[in-house]
Amino acid sequence: QSLSQQHSTENADYACYQLDCIIRLLGRYSDLFVNADQALQKLEEACHLLESGSPTSITGFRVPTVRMGNRGRPAFIITVEQLEYLLHFDFTIQDIARLLCVSVRTIKRRLKEHGLSVQQTFSDITSAELQAIVSAHLDTNPNSGYRMVNGYLRTM
Repeated sequence: QSLSQQHSTENADYACYQLDCIIRLLGRYSDLFVNADQALQKLEEACHLLESGSPTSITGFRVPTVRMGNRGRPAFIITVEQLEYLLHFDFTIQDIARLLCVSVRTIKRRLKEHGLSVQQTFSDITSAELQAIVSAHLDTNPNSGYRMVNGYLRTM
């Protein structure tokens, strides 16, 4: 990366940081301004444009946001279906947060809001029952490895 590109990236990052500070301040005192919502929207658009023009910006999936009429940052829209799907495929809370570009705390809050937990993905069978199921499977499929046994258990 050339020196001019590095300065450009740093300037864009700094400008976005400054815009974010202004957005937070305006959100905090929005009841004092007549067109605060419109101003917030324009500032967020400007910040998004700066981020999208930056060569180091995240180009992956970003969770959409929505203004709930409250002060502060917009809320991330994370559906119960998204969370159920990711939990079904054994994603950890940290993995989900990284994938959706949100904080772990946000994921924990959304799980709680939707009545979900990582523990729901676990079975409540005893170790003896699990051992019996695995042994029976290995008796009929002696060449099964970890992945095949794991897949078999998931089908149950």
